[in-house]
Amino acid sequence: MENHPAIAYACENADVQTFGTMTVISLRKILAELENLSELSGVHVSRLIQIRHKTTANIKFNLYGGGDRNEGRAALQARDSLDDFIFKAEQTGLVRGQIKETNVLKRAIILETFGELLEILDRGRELGGGTRKGIKAEIKKLMHDPDRLNRFNDNDKAAIREIASGLAIFAKSRFDRLHVALRRRARQFMR
Repeated sequence: MENHPAIAYACENADVQTFGTMTVISLRKILAELENLSELSGVHVSRLIQIRHKTTANIKFNLYGGGDRNEGRAALQARDSLDDFIFKAEQTGLVRGQIKETNVLKRAIILETFGELLEILDRGRELGGGTRKGIKAEIKKLMHDPDRLNRFNDNDKAAIREIASGLAIFAKSRFDRLHVALRRRARQFMR
């Protein structure tokens, strides 16, 4: 973890930033916890969940909410590293407890990712006023924002391009089709 690309950036930031009622824990504190994970054996699931929630709050505020985009990108990289650690680790080296706890955590990560994608789309619909032209305009903005667009897979990106480049009259129905497709894919993990 010491060669993590976000460490240099994160070390320059304060531990906690408060914006109104929202408190965002900076990457320096999160990455310190991630570095400790590699030294521990038998990390408990609750600690992984706690770290992931802190990182997600940082991403939502900084990358999608108008905060420091560099901090948001670094938080996204840190969270992706944590997710790789969770998905690739063996049960004995990862957590104390039963294997089904780990499987539940993996499903929760997948569902949270789908939730973030739907949240990006919902925000576009909301900012566009729910109209065909408004949705098309917001999807065009999404296409020009690689931080948000790269969260989607290739098929979803193709659907987004179709909405942005097509006629406005079809934008809302294509948008709804993409939204439903994401929800259907997420549904298989809700057991």
